[in-house]
Formats: sequence, structure tokens, C-alpha cells
Amino acid sequence: MTPPGTTIPQVIGQTENALRALLHRALDGTGSSFHQWVTLRLLSNGAAPAELDRLATRITGALKIDLPAALEMIDELVAAHLAHRTTDPILGVELTQEGQAQLHRTRAAVDQIISRLFDGLAADDLAATVHVLTLITARADAELDAPNAPPSPP
Repeated sequence: MTPPGTTIPQVIGQTENALRALLHRALDGTGSSFHQWVTLRLLSNGAAPAELDRLATRITGALKIDLPAALEMIDELVAAHLAHRTTDPILGVELTQEGQAQLHRTRAAVDQIISRLFDGLAADDLAATVHVLTLITARADAELDAPNAPPSPP
């Protein structure tokens, strides 16, 4: 139950802001931005090397940015020596050893934070939270895919 005077969107927003601040703390000293971290993670989650167009599409979906901005994120990882372009024009990018090391260090820090935050929470509560937030995200993505659609009725 939410506190009196608090709406679910407020709680979601406050949670997102707190989690983002913790992630920024974990990213401090790595030289990577939030967008670069997400791009690094997405690059590590697929087949290596990654198909450039498919990776860029995954980045646009995850970060809700346009294709040129997604390609810029990839270029930033290359410039930071966290990724490199391959000679294959289709399978165009993969993590460097430095990128893999940074990913593992940051992921370990994030995993420690997550462990502390989730400690003692019931598995059923977490499963219900994942289910509800996944539905809300899917609906929000559908709204984003229909840019001129009227707002959904309550």
C-alpha cells in the first residue's frame, strides 16, 4: 500500500530516481555515463561480436533514444576503448578486454547494491512487482510507439 497522498507514478518515479542515483554512485570513477553503461551491458548480453544494427535497435528500445543517439553511444564506447569495431561490416562491434573488465567491476558493485536492497523481501512480492512493472513498461512502450495517440482512458 502506498503512503497517504502518494500515487503509484510518484512511487515508481521516486524508486527510479533512487536506483539511478545508486547506479551513478557505482559508475563514479569508471568514466562511463548511464547511457554508456546500458550500452555496455547490452553489448555484453548478445552474441559476440554484435550485429551493429541489431545492437543499435536494442539501445534505442532500452534508452528510449533515436538511432543516431544509439550509434553515438556505440562510438563513445569505441572512443573510450571499451569496445572496438570489427572488420566485418555486419558484425561490427564487440567489447574489448578493458570493456569486459569495466563491465564486471561495475556489475559486481551493482549486484552488491541489489543484494542489500532486496534482502529480506519475499520472493512472491518480488515476482508480483516484476509482473506489474513489466506490464506497465509494455503499455508505456505501446504509447511511445503511437506518438499521436490520445491518452488512454483511466
